[in-house]
Order: sequence, then structure tokens, then C-alpha cells
Amino acid sequence: MTKDDFAVSPFTLVIDTREQAPYSFQSIKADAAKGNVPIAVRTVQATLATGDYSIQGLESKVTIERKSHEDLVSSISHGRRRFEAEFYRMSQMRYAAVVVEASIGDVLHRPLPHSKVPAKAVIRTALSWSIRYGVHWWFAPSRSHAEVFVYRVLEQFWRIYREQHGQGVKIA
Repeated sequence: MTKDDFAVSPFTLVIDTREQAPYSFQSIKADAAKGNVPIAVRTVQATLATGDYSIQGLESKVTIERKSHEDLVSSISHGRRRFEAEFYRMSQMRYAAVVVEASIGDVLHRPLPHSKVPAKAVIRTALSWSIRYGVHWWFAPSRSHAEVFVYRVLEQFWRIYREQHGQGVKIA
């Protein structure tokens, strides 16, 4: 492979050491204008104060929490206090989001068979906490879509942060 066969991510992605099912970020591709070549995403594992993913050097400014459908329902029911405390911590950041590995339709119309938590309670909690804490919720139709979405959200944050704070800021 030559250097023209791939692009390199301009930032290093931080994966929390406690993340139980971390993404590999090996399927990220550049835009069509850049040839749809794979992007080599540098990652490091570190303990994040909150969330599962961030950008190295900006860990106190941006975080993304990843949730599977099952983990989301469990966090909103059995782990509610801990999860809401995490939302408070996330609210202190410039940008924070939860990326759910399920579409909103799946959450609403395909409740988990072993759960007694109504789907409307899950969605209403997401809406309420989004307003209360200013934390964004994103629903992706699959794990692979969620992985790409996590990268793209962090990429956009990185670009906007650099625009607002000058190109000389070393964060990668």
C-alpha cells in the first residue's frame, strides 16, 4: 500500500479503558472527493472521566457515550442513577452525545423481550435528559453505522474546534 491508498485521521481518538465493546474504526473511508480511500484512525486507550470516546488533548471538551439497545434500556432502568450522574458530567463539556446502536424505530417498536421497561419511557428519558443536560442523542441503525457516526461526530467537532481556536492548536 502506498500513501495514496489511504488517508490519515488528523486527530487521535481516545477509547475509554472501560469500554466493553470498543470500535476498531477500520471501516472509516474518506469522502468521494478524496477517493473513498480508507482512513487510518490512530487510537489510544485511556481512562476518560466520562464517556467512551473522545479526542486526544480535548478529553475535557468532547465525549461520546456508546450504547447498544440492551445497554440503553438497562442504563435507563437499573443503572438510572449512575447514568444520570454521567449526564451531569457530560453537561459540563462543550459537546457530549450518546450514540445508540439501534434506530429510534427499533427502540420504539422492537422492545427487548426480557425487559419490562416501556419503549416510551426510554424515548421520554432521552428527550428529557437531552433538554435538561444539553446532551445530544443520535440513533444509528446498526453497530457499524454507529461506529462511523462516532468518528464523523468527533471529526466535525475537531474541525470546528480548530476553526474557532486557530490552526496552530496542537491536538493530534
